[in-house]
Amino acid sequence: MAIIDAGMFVILLATAFGSFFLTGIVKYGFVFKLVGAFLFFSMGVMMNAEYEVAYTVITTAPNGDQTTDLRYLVGDGSGSSEYSSWLGWLFIGLALIWSAFFFMEVMGTNGWSF
Repeated sequence: MAIIDAGMFVILLATAFGSFFLTGIVKYGFVFKLVGAFLFFSMGVMMNAEYEVAYTVITTAPNGDQTTDLRYLVGDGSGSSEYSSWLGWLFIGLALIWSAFFFMEVMGTNGWSF
């Protein structure tokens, strides 16, 4: 059971989607398409490898006892998650679309300038 920290997962996801919005703003936006494709592909591979996304909550009782909880965003702690597979394929699909947009812009086709 491999676990990815939820904070890192959210940062990677925000950076990947943030590169989508930066492509039209900056002069060399095609570079951000490549960065987004790489991030989506790497997150897709991690999700297809059945990684689970979780974070830790530490609760302190009034008497000073501490309890640690592991809460899952993706997965349930059993080691095989049905959600990580389709999420991984979604990320890989986004990476393929993103890389197609990158190559269309670099090759100079008159397709979608997205």
